[in-house]
Amino acid sequence: MSEPWKLVIGFIGVVGGFVGGLFGLSAIMSGPGAALLDDRPTVTFLVSVGLCGGGAALVGWVFLSIIGYVEKRSKRAKRRKKKRK
Repeated sequence: MSEPWKLVIGFIGVVGGFVGGLFGLSAIMSGPGAALLDDRPTVTFLVSVGLCGGGAALVGWVFLSIIGYVEKRSKRAKRRKKKRK
């Protein structure tokens, strides 16, 4: 897989993780967690940054790890095929 495609897939993973973090934040704010976070804007900001940024980093890392694993397996298969000939 070429480098631009890795970048695009990583970006898609990061955006997907960020959106997932936003959904997590909205779930917290619509439930009983909202009462805890309404009076403390700093804690609310830290929770939102943690959920959105953490989700983005985690999903982006997972996507790129999967790409690396697939590439490694394909290279290994090519070497095995070359040895058999």
